Amino acid sequence: MVGFESGNAEKPFVMGTHYNGSETSGYGTSDNKIKAIHTRSGHILKFTEDESIILTDKSGNEMIFDTVGSNITVTAPETMTFNCKNMNINVGENMTTSVGMNKS
Repeated sequence: MVGFESGNAEKPFVMGTHYNGSETSGYGTSDNKIKAIHTRSGHILKFTEDESIILTDKSGNEMIFDTVGSNITVTAPETMTFNCKNMNINVGENMTTSVGMNKS
């Protein structure tokens, strides 16, 4: 689909795409419950009707927003670093910490 900026035929832009039955996205379900943006480089932003948002990059870093359970899960295959001037961590009930090798 093509639109025109301010109705000017000399300024066309692409408004959307048309269905192509031979090239599927890999996210299709019979009930159409998944919407996704998948870049050529492998980054994925996925919205599900099960009330979650999942952001994944090509190296496996992942953030999952579970809106039903009000949970956020962040996963990194290697290192996670937080840099800031000030940091506050508030835990309303319980906190568990587990370190596999060294803690300093």
